[in-house]
Formats: sequence, C-alpha cells, structure tokens
Amino acid sequence: MSDLKYMYLSLGEIQKNINRCNLVIKNQKDTINEFREIILTASNKRTSKDRKTTIFLVGAGRSGFVAKSFAMRLMHLGFYVSVFGESITPPVCDGDIIIIISKSGKSNSITQIVEDSKMDNVKFLSVCGSEKCDLAQISESKIIIDSLPQATIPIPDEEEQLELILMGTAFETCALVLLDALVVELMQNLGLREKDLADYHDVLSSSL
Repeated sequence: MSDLKYMYLSLGEIQKNINRCNLVIKNQKDTINEFREIILTASNKRTSKDRKTTIFLVGAGRSGFVAKSFAMRLMHLGFYVSVFGESITPPVCDGDIIIIISKSGKSNSITQIVEDSKMDNVKFLSVCGSEKCDLAQISESKIIIDSLPQATIPIPDEEEQLELILMGTAFETCALVLLDALVVELMQNLGLREKDLADYHDVLSSSL
C-alpha cells in the first residue's frame, strides 16, 4: 500500500503558495481596497430593489470554477450576479461590472468577452497572474497572484521529474482562497453575518 508520499509533498507545495496570499494582501492593499470598493458600488437587493448594475463573472477551465464560487458568494451577499457561459446570462449593459479570473489573461474566450463588452461605463476587474498581461492593463483594478516557481522532484529510476503542482493549480487555489477571504471583508462592509447569507441560500439544491 502506498504511503501517499507524493500527496503529502504536493500538499506542502500548495500550502506554500497559500501562505504567500498574506503577501498578496500586504503588497496590494491599495488595489484590493479599490477592487472591493468597486464591487460595493453595485446594486444590492439588501439595500434597494432598484437594479442598476449586474456583476458578471468569467473564467476559463478551472479558473471558471473559481469564478462560479465567487459568484455564488456575491449572490449570497445580495448582489445581482451572472456567470458568462450560462444559458440564462443576460447582456452586459452600461454600468455593469465584469470580474475576470485568468492566470494568463490571454485565453480566446476571455479576450472575446473583453472586446464584446467595451462600453464607456463597464468596469473590468481581474484576478490574474501577471501585472504585464493585457488583461491587467485594461482592468480598472486587479489582484495579481504570482505563483512560486514550479516545484518538481526526481522520479526513482526515471530521468523525468514529477510536478508537485499541476497546470495552474497554485494560481487557482490561491485565487479561490483570496476571494473567499474578500467575501468576509465585504460582509463586514455590508454589516452582514453568516446567518444573513442564508436568506439567499439555495435550500432546494442543498437538500439533494
């Protein structure tokens, strides 16, 4: 039976990257505050029934799962939220906010959404892997997650190396953790507690 050595080693590398999230917050405090403030300007069911803005979330591949997770939390907070790619996604209108999660900021689907949504009052927020990528440059505010270099170890009796973190896992995991932490910050700004979020929880799906 395996002693799960490689699972332990992989988890250790993932934890190293998560621990660096503290540095992301410390070094990008001003931009994260701006990121938060833009979200807080969006229409919210808890404060007004007048819907003026929608927050759209988008990400490709596994980053898309992170986008959906953050979208769910924003919905729990009372914001009007939609995810690109769903069959019921409404059109983007002036004044809306688009949050894009993409390590490279270069995927074709992301680029197309940016091009199709360029309106005077649409705000782009991004969580990406480089300050220099095109997505970061066009964003009103962004959170940059620069992951540690790829960690590998030798495979016994082979010339190849074993990657301990796979295909963007470090970025996606850190993005998920940082955005979940940002939700708590937003809760405090809105004067909400966890029990308040239950008002917008999908009770039917959770019972399945």
